[in-house]
Amino acid sequence: DKKKEELAKKLNSPIFSIPGIEFYTGMCILSEISDIYYFDSSRKIVGFASMDPSTYQSRQCNAPKTPLSKQGFRYLRKALSVYITTCRFNPTFNKYCSLNRAQDKFHKYIQGHAIRKLLRVIYKPLSENKDFNAELLK
Repeated sequence: DKKKEELAKKLNSPIFSIPGIEFYTGMCILSEISDIYYFDSSRKIVGFASMDPSTYQSRQCNAPKTPLSKQGFRYLRKALSVYITTCRFNPTFNKYCSLNRAQDKFHKYIQGHAIRKLLRVIYKPLSENKDFNAELLK
């Protein structure tokens, strides 16, 4: 673990400036994403992580509620479970999750939206190679 932490400090990635993402989960996310420049936008990284809703259509039916697609990388999805600590320690995420709970949204709904928001937040500093700025989320 100490060697992993030393490597993370040596890497000096902006992902570690996001509150709630420690060296272990940050390294896991970085290893699954590999190079952020493969993705043109944050939508592409959401699809890569399989956090986009799947579609179900037939000739007669267009499903209004669909589950998340499970086509992508499961280790990245597991690493993104860090949204729980991010929602706890980041005031903007905490406010966002509390607002959805107050609107009586289901847990899976809140989870999906929080993880998609976290992916967009991860994409921005990595693509610009700048540290996380909480003021930009407001």
